[in-house]
Parts: sequence; C-alpha cells; structure tokens
Amino acid sequence: MRILLIEDIYLQGEWLETQLASAFRCEIRWVKTASEFQSQLDDIGAWSPDLALVDVMLKWSEPRPDMAPPPPTWSRTTAGIECQRLLGSHPGTGRTQVILYTILSRKDLSGKLPQLPAGVSHLVKDADLEPLFQRIREVTGEPRRFGQGSPPPA
Repeated sequence: MRILLIEDIYLQGEWLETQLASAFRCEIRWVKTASEFQSQLDDIGAWSPDLALVDVMLKWSEPRPDMAPPPPTWSRTTAGIECQRLLGSHPGTGRTQVILYTILSRKDLSGKLPQLPAGVSHLVKDADLEPLFQRIREVTGEPRRFGQGSPPPA
C-alpha cells in the first residue's frame, strides 16, 4: 500500500510516518507544505498512492526569501481541502482514498466543505492512533502488519 502523508507539523508527521510504517505494509511519501504538494502533484500522480492522509490546516511553505507568495485564493485553514480537491481531479490520484485527518471537527469544516466527496472521509486527530488505523483498514481493506491488536515482535 502507498500512503501519501500531507502534514506540515514536523513532529506529528515524523511520528505518523513511523507509526504507519510499523502498523502497515506500506510505502510512505511525506509532503510537508501546500506549495510542496502543488509542485509535486504530477510526481505524486505517477507514484499513484492508495491513500492520502491530509491535514486540513497547512502552511504554504517553509519561510525562505526566494519563495513565491501563496496564491490569492490560498488560506491556511483550507489548504488541505484544496490538496484533496487537486488529488480528486488529477488523473493519477483521482481514485486515491482520502482521509482528512485534522484537529477541526466535521462541523468546523462544514462551511468550507459542506459534503465530503466520494472517497473522502474525515477523522479528528487523536493521540490514540487506533481509530486512524481502523479507518485506514476500512477505506483500503489493508490489514495491519502484525494482525489487529497484536504488537510487533520484539
């Protein structure tokens, strides 16, 4: 299974990458900003992920003096939704299952995304990753690497 992780908070992304790799047989591609996502979209499409785990609130870029400013339509509170839309419309990722994994509740998102498109689900971030792992199993049919509920061998 190929998982695209779109997460701008380094410690959270690093932790999720480690936990996902230990829980599932998967390749993970981690994208850290909205501008990085947009510049890599064709490469991501060629890679053809099975699942995209998308944070909704993303920064545009790492601050650099040579970085172009964000597009006028860009907003930190909706950048992940725009990433999800681009994934859905790209030929290489149009069938990729998407989990909007965010601190925002579904109610918080309703003004920005009144209905979740087909293939998109929502899950509030939690320190307990079991609900996330369960959702991944539901949308991909992928079993956990070591069997449900059993820890990895020592």
